[in-house]
Amino acid sequence: MMKIDFDGVAKQFSTVPLGGFFMSGQESFGLCVGIDDTQRAAVFFPSKGQPLQACLYTHSINETLVHYPNAAIRLDPKSAAPTGSFPPTLILAGSNLFIRAFEKGYNYRTFDVSTGMMNNSVVERETLSFAQWSIGMVVDSKFEKLYSCPP
Repeated sequence: MMKIDFDGVAKQFSTVPLGGFFMSGQESFGLCVGIDDTQRAAVFFPSKGQPLQACLYTHSINETLVHYPNAAIRLDPKSAAPTGSFPPTLILAGSNLFIRAFEKGYNYRTFDVSTGMMNNSVVERETLSFAQWSIGMVVDSKFEKLYSCPP
């Protein structure tokens, strides 16, 4: 019997759990989030040639994509700066990680990365923002990148 060495799962977007990382197409990575108890959305991470900010997509996504249930974020400590010093994407508040996603210009929403739920009440004191980070899998005690920001 042939074994497959692939940690992704083919799923419809509607079945990806909130807080789940996914890949859409060949280069689009994102996070499944909830605006409220009834509305799902996607936060798409920056792509090559695009502004270095995550974008919120609230329209329905009707495609099969790859969900990575065991993916993790690795922050680059050298890129940490006080929140507000650059357009933040990832914000560390205590031991909680949040992602700020922009929609329609300068409007943004903030989501808890672990739960995928919106949380716009993140106070920007005692927080750090990270300009460089990656998503990957730990395989044989090594971090294998699936996505890096900046791309």
